[in-house]
Amino acid sequence: MNREALDKYLTFLWVPDPLTMFEESSSCQRGTMRFGKTASSESKQYWDLTFPPANHPFERTEADLADEIRERFCASVEQQMVSDVPIGAF
Repeated sequence: MNREALDKYLTFLWVPDPLTMFEESSSCQRGTMRFGKTASSESKQYWDLTFPPANHPFERTEADLADEIRERFCASVEQQMVSDVPIGAF
């Protein structure tokens, strides 16, 4: 057990990066995955948020893009609402 991480958890109720509760382990950076079981294992970035330049021409209208976002959001929420017991959301 990592005593420093335990101290942080008892103080803040969470363990800050890169600490973990395990002595010889560290957490992955956001958007990366790790291969292996040690802190020195190889990490690979699998996700990066990039934006087009400000003057980038879009082929679709803003209203069309807003409709697509709404549809995708509703589909995502519907997929998460699957349960074998009654559920609700606030």
